[in-house]
Amino acid sequence: MAIASPESGELSAPVWWLREVVSVAVWCYAAVKLLVFDIDTYLVGRFAPSLQWVLDYKAFVILATVSVAWVLARRQTFQRVVGYILAFPLILIFWRMPLWIVPRWALVIVFAPAIHRGIASFRSTFLLYTVGALSALAALKANGPLLSVSLVGLLAFLSTHLRRALRKAYSSSVFVTLSGAVRAFRVSIEKGTFDPSPDPPDMTEEQQKTKAQQNPIMGFYLFRVLAEVVAEKVALVGRGRKYDIYLLCSFLYTAGVTAVSFAFAYAGIHRLEPASFEMPPGGGGFWSFLGYSLGILTTSSISKIQAVGSLAQFVSYLEVGGSVLLLIILFFTLLTAAREAFQADVEEFSTELRLIADAFEKRARGLFQLAGDLEVVVLISDAKTVNQIRRWRGLPELEAPKEPSQRK
Repeated sequence: MAIASPESGELSAPVWWLREVVSVAVWCYAAVKLLVFDIDTYLVGRFAPSLQWVLDYKAFVILATVSVAWVLARRQTFQRVVGYILAFPLILIFWRMPLWIVPRWALVIVFAPAIHRGIASFRSTFLLYTVGALSALAALKANGPLLSVSLVGLLAFLSTHLRRALRKAYSSSVFVTLSGAVRAFRVSIEKGTFDPSPDPPDMTEEQQKTKAQQNPIMGFYLFRVLAEVVAEKVALVGRGRKYDIYLLCSFLYTAGVTAVSFAFAYAGIHRLEPASFEMPPGGGGFWSFLGYSLGILTTSSISKIQAVGSLAQFVSYLEVGGSVLLLIILFFTLLTAAREAFQADVEEFSTELRLIADAFEKRARGLFQLAGDLEVVVLISDAKTVNQIRRWRGLPELEAPKEPSQRK
């Protein structure tokens, strides 16, 4: 990367990386500080108690740090870097992410069902995870009746989460809706909805020249090419294995949520009835119960914790049943039904797109009385554009006919 200079406005590699690291650190710190806990107080108290004065006078420390950086750096560079850090979330969402997504739009197709499902169920998902988070917090901190309520909330959260994971394979994906929309669009093409409007009787010579330059045949050709390209990419994604990776990650996430939820439940039971578990000295914390929960899900005997109380044994048996349900989700739902449904929906969507391309081809032939293929006709008038599109699609270039005949 080029060295920064006032003329070019570019940043050197060290400054660029420093800007990125500082931006991420500042916004992660702000998010944790505002939404989770006082991370600065915890870190200083745990690792550097002698620096407590930095927290006591942090406003002055920040002012001094900014002032020194402003003096050492070029004024324009400093202003750009500070502006970038302040606007980093917006830059990430509206600039970096689109730049990353556009070349990888096939991956977006893979995750389209998950994105659509997440948007459609955002409200219920938000409420569900709020209940789960509050129940987990209460299981670690609450006492009395609220502790019992937290256990009920954790089990309700987990049962709902597993039920949604099980239903995921049988719910209609976004491609079913898209296929219906594309089918309706094809009907509109066949009816002539997108045909060029007829020339009005009072059209001037200048207007006729402008309309002739617009070349409506080129529009039909471009729409046909667009439909063919998207159909090819969609079919390629449907035959690939990227969706299988998504399904596997989805299963691992479901298994992780199950293990963590039961760990919080065991921690809450231990606080509610301390004699519910037999455990080695020093046990009883969340991480100990997380190991116990993972041991049940994976049929491992590494954990030395044993459930002896009736409530602890009941919840342990529930987790054994949950492990069986996870196997069903893995082998029956995620790796068979969900994958097959995705491939079928993608194939249907791809077929509808090919029919769209055929509809544009047939409509152009009938409307403009074309004697040959639409691409060959457009090649006669604009060979450069046609061959550029073909190169972009990885197809060989075509040579324009020397004595064209466009019409029947």
